[in-house]
Order: sequence, then structure tokens, then C-alpha cells
Amino acid sequence: MKITVRYDDLVQERTITQRKAEALIRSVKRNVRAVSLAVERRVKSEMPVDTGRARASWGHWTPKDADIGRIDNPASPSDSLWKEDGGGLSIEQGTNVEYVTYLNDGHSKQAPAGFIDRAEEIGNQELDRLVEHDLIIFSRDD
Repeated sequence: MKITVRYDDLVQERTITQRKAEALIRSVKRNVRAVSLAVERRVKSEMPVDTGRARASWGHWTPKDADIGRIDNPASPSDSLWKEDGGGLSIEQGTNVEYVTYLNDGHSKQAPAGFIDRAEEIGNQELDRLVEHDLIIFSRDD
């Protein structure tokens, strides 16, 4: 019995594997961003509104958010929280407005308790589904 391993075959296999890994990472980053933006939209659309500060503070801050909120309680860029790590493989979103916790706990009749938690859960399920799909696609032999 004889086994032959050729160096050029290994180099070619490594090149193919690296390309697949890079493509997988690009796809996962796109999916993380897309799901994060969908969660942000959902939270903002379900956020109870009195002054508008809580809604404006969630996730990304944009110049139009400066117009939201009453004069005595204006929204500001320091209220928002959007942090990308790992080159886009991890995104943290939220708010620095303390009373949003109470809104999520159900202290407003405008939104059910746990509306932020549900948005996070649905987002995580969607991301799991997309990553699983990517792993299947990129593990195939071409």
C-alpha cells in the first residue's frame, strides 16, 4: 500500500479553504448587520412615545433625531448606543436613557412588557438561521 501527498495539492486546497472562509465571514458580517438593523427598526417602531427621547435614543443616532423630544427633555447623541466589534461580527445596540428599562418592564400601556427582549430573541433566531444556512452553503465541495 502506498499513499502519496503532493505539496501543490495541499497548497491548492488551502487556497480554496481560505477563499471559502473569507466568503463565509463576509456573508456573516452582512447578516449580522442586516439583522441588527432589523432589530433596531423593530424596537424603535414598538417603543412607547411620550417625548420621543426613548425612541430617538435607541441604536443609531442621526441628525433628524435631534428634532425629537421636548425642549425640557431633548434627545442627544450621548443617549444612543451602537457599537460594532470584531470587524462587524458583533454589534451591540441600545440606549443610555435609564427609563427605557421601565418601558421594557411594561410600565407603559403603549407597549407590552418585554418588547425589547422579544426583538432581541427574534433577531438572534434569525441570525442563527442565516449563519446555519451559510455554514451549509460554504461547507459544500465545489
